[in-house]
Amino acid sequence: GPVGHVCFNVDGTKLVSSLTSSSFSKGPHPAIVWDVASGKKLGTLQDEKTITSTAFSPDRFRILTASSPRRSRASGGRGDSLPGLAPTLWDTAQFQRLLRFEDAYLLEAHDAVFDPSGRRAVFPSMNNTAVIYDCVGGNKLLTLSGHENRVVFAAMSPQGDRVVTASD
Repeated sequence: GPVGHVCFNVDGTKLVSSLTSSSFSKGPHPAIVWDVASGKKLGTLQDEKTITSTAFSPDRFRILTASSPRRSRASGGRGDSLPGLAPTLWDTAQFQRLLRFEDAYLLEAHDAVFDPSGRRAVFPSMNNTAVIYDCVGGNKLLTLSGHENRVVFAAMSPQGDRVVTASD
């Protein structure tokens, strides 16, 4: 299928690719991890639904994935429900799932931002907040509120001690 997203790890030795969001309902299709120097496939990240975006943690040991249709919502009679999977964190050595952030939702994995150690991440949210998660245990650490619209961007300072968010 058509490649929709690619990203390098921090030292540029690995690349991970995923399909376009238009492929979401045609899967499940995995994300593929590649060795940049040789061009060889190192492994796959296979989930229940097509993985549509990815992001390496800065420590190079984990990959965050999101699985969602292209920026749309499906109505479930109880308001809006989101049909993708909760974001998932994977091990880059064995290509095994480490944890799923069950109460989180990301349209795109690269919308999330890791702290410099890779131990925490900030996820923008559709409910007008951003949430800081522990990437070791998957626990919600802090909810940042105050926006009047959905949060679409988050950034963390290089020291990992400040977060800035932006909304629609």
